[in-house]
Amino acid sequence: MRALENGARDPAAQARVEQVLQATPGYVPALMVRAGIQADRGETDAAGAVYSEILARFPDFAPAQKKLASLYLKQPNRNEQAYNLAAKARKNLPDDPELAQILAEASYQKMEFAYAIQLLEQSANQKPLDAKQLYILGKSRLNTKDKSRSREALDRALNSGLPEELAEDAKRTIQELGNE
Repeated sequence: MRALENGARDPAAQARVEQVLQATPGYVPALMVRAGIQADRGETDAAGAVYSEILARFPDFAPAQKKLASLYLKQPNRNEQAYNLAAKARKNLPDDPELAQILAEASYQKMEFAYAIQLLEQSANQKPLDAKQLYILGKSRLNTKDKSRSREALDRALNSGLPEELAEDAKRTIQELGNE
């Protein structure tokens, strides 16, 4: 559905989704679009509730698992849930680069650095890594004692527009690597 791509910006798409859901309240494609629109607007609790509703009916529906895992990553107390959902979804979507990046971030937060590296490298073969993912790759490589490749990934993260709170840590890490 094209509404997935621009639903939050397209009032007609939003109205169409609501119209479909009025006629067929449990229609999963429309529920997925609704949750995507809510997530794009920053309504993460509402989006999470819709994805959870879908998973209550279809527990192995990988697209909803993936999207809910992504939302949970933004909530530090839900990292374990994010990891578990992403790992389950990966069984059905093993080649999905976005899912690999979600699982990599959850793995990094669990301090499973080698697995995070593996997932990010696999994903990078299909989809370029963004600044945060490059940062996670760099920090994961540092934790596996691959200092030269760590510095390279952190430099790339900084050159890719890394958010300031992470950029400060990346700069400090690069400086410390330079002093060794």
